[in-house]
Amino acid sequence: MERSDPVSTLKGIGEQREKRLHRLNIFTVEQLLTHYPRDYKDRSQIMKINELIPNETATFLGQVRGEGQNGGRGRMVFTRLKVYDETGSVTVLWFNQPYMKSSLKIGERYLFTGKVQQKGRQLEVVSPECERIGENFAGGRIIPVYPSVEGLSQKTLRWLGEQALTVGSDNITFHTLPGDGAGYYKGGSYYVLDPEAVLELVNSCANPYQRELTLEDMSILVP
Repeated sequence: MERSDPVSTLKGIGEQREKRLHRLNIFTVEQLLTHYPRDYKDRSQIMKINELIPNETATFLGQVRGEGQNGGRGRMVFTRLKVYDETGSVTVLWFNQPYMKSSLKIGERYLFTGKVQQKGRQLEVVSPECERIGENFAGGRIIPVYPSVEGLSQKTLRWLGEQALTVGSDNITFHTLPGDGAGYYKGGSYYVLDPEAVLELVNSCANPYQRELTLEDMSILVP
């Protein structure tokens, strides 16, 4: 696969998802890679359930111990599920996403991020994003927030972006960076970089929402 290939060559892109990407002017893998974040969210601070505060957005770990319940009022369908940690439990709630009932597996732990609301004497977290936590989970992280359209979630865009990053990576080596060429000295090989040319290359690929890097930022390139 090449970066010039249609974005539909990536895993998980069917006809409808491809149309939504086209609305963002994303037609190729390369254009997906240059669909830069407009913001970032800090999810590195993970709270315990008993630390959740009403009217604030929080990130926390919770284990599913029972099956969720679907209900409805008119055209509104909701899915309600209780999750637990060592400090207590909290209800998570989604609207018009009945598939969430079967998506979250009993016994698994998930990282949730959402708005905490007071519901009587209980707390609810409404429409949280969630991701399953594996055995090697090392903590929260700072995540990108991309320009999007209806029907294309941030989680999906992050997943597609991670796929796109691997495309063509086999053709990139240290020796493809601008410089004066390779050499061999005292039993070891080396490559002479052109710091200013490398800096220009990096900034040409960088997120336009962020300031440009300087040689001081990339001190590894400066002798």
